[in-house]
Amino acid sequence: MSPLTRRVEAGDVDKVVLTEASTVEDLNTWLNADLLRRLWPAL
Repeated sequence: MSPLTRRVEAGDVDKVVLTEASTVEDLNTWLNADLLRRLWPAL
């Protein structure tokens, strides 16, 4: 799997977490803050 594919998949996971998380704990558990900052413009 290429690095680009991994970034896209990670971004897809972050989108789901951002829309489906019901608690702050969900966000803290499932999001990678550094990766999310890098991917934010594309999300």
